[in-house]
Amino acid sequence: MSAAEDPVRVLLENGDPIPRSRAHYQLGQRAWAENHVGRAQRHFQEAADLDPTDERPLLELARIEEHTAEFEVKLSKPGFLRRVLSRFMS
Repeated sequence: MSAAEDPVRVLLENGDPIPRSRAHYQLGQRAWAENHVGRAQRHFQEAADLDPTDERPLLELARIEEHTAEFEVKLSKPGFLRRVLSRFMS
C-alpha cells in the first residue's frame, strides 16, 4: 500500500469527507478482520456519518449487529459459558 493510500495518512492529511469515509471503512475492515468488534463498529459508523450515500459501512454495521446478537443468544443458552470455559481449562 502506498503512503497516499494509507487510511491513517488520509485521516491525518485530508479534510474531504469522502476520502475520510473510505479511510474509516478500510480501518473498520482491518479491525473486523482482527476481531476488534468495537473498533470496527466505530470506524464503520464514522464512515457512514461522513458519507451517507455509501451503503457499505451500513451493511458492515448490520453484519456486526447480527454477529453480536448471535453471540448474545448463544451466551444466554444454559451451559454455553461452562462449555466454552471447559475447552480452555482442559
